[in-house]
Amino acid sequence: MLLFEFDDGRLLPAQFGSSTGGEIDPDVMLAVRDYVLQIIGRPLFAVHWGTDSRGAHAAPGDPDSLIAMDASGQVVTVEVKSLLDSRRLVAALAQSGQTATLGWLDLASLYPGGSGAFRRDWNAFRESLPPRPMP
Repeated sequence: MLLFEFDDGRLLPAQFGSSTGGEIDPDVMLAVRDYVLQIIGRPLFAVHWGTDSRGAHAAPGDPDSLIAMDASGQVVTVEVKSLLDSRRLVAALAQSGQTATLGWLDLASLYPGGSGAFRRDWNAFRESLPPRPMP
C-alpha cells in the first residue's frame, strides 16, 4: 500500500504520527486526482472514479475514489483524501476490500462507454505492457 502526504508544496511518503499542518488547497487536490496514476508510477487501467459516502473529496462534487486494474487484472483502489486519520484509513481499507471482490461484469458496467469499450480499452492497455506482468 502506497501512502503519500502533501507537505510544504511537495508529495512525500506519508509519515504516521505526524501532521502536515493546515488545509490543502482544493486546486492541489484536483491536480493530485488528475495525475494520480503518474504519481503512483505503476501501470494501472482506470475503470471508474466515484465519491465515497463520507464526502471527503478533492472539491465539492469531485470524485475521490478510483477503481482501477493492474496489469495482471487485479482490482486496485486509489483514494485521494484531504485528511487521513485512523477512522478514514480503516474505512478506505474496508472499501478496498469490497472493491477487490468486483467481477469482470461489475467493472465493465462501471466503465464509461460500457462493456464493449471496457474490453477494447483493457486489451489495448494490456498490449502496451511487457509480457507476464506481476500483480
